[in-house]
Amino acid sequence: MLRQFNRTLAHKLEQNLPNCSVLSLAWHSAATYAAAAIDPSCFRALQFPQPDGPLTGFASRIAADCGVGGGTVAAAEEALGVRIIAVDGAIDFPRDTVLPD
Repeated sequence: MLRQFNRTLAHKLEQNLPNCSVLSLAWHSAATYAAAAIDPSCFRALQFPQPDGPLTGFASRIAADCGVGGGTVAAAEEALGVRIIAVDGAIDFPRDTVLPD
């Protein structure tokens, strides 16, 4: 285990050490703080898929409150401009799943 805060060094470590991933609590905290400033309902965020990638936030939503209840997951994603990763706790569902109100 190594504690460091330099993103360039972290990237080099991952490139040169086999089976190595660098995780930084500071990076994850900063991403979550930034995402929560944009959307207060965001409970977790990270830069994905790379450490300098786009800010990706996670939030819980009620379909009816967003105006997509009764529609499919695919239609809701299109209407809201988001990616739905779970429906009522289920993470393995077809895109034509109908969202409950």
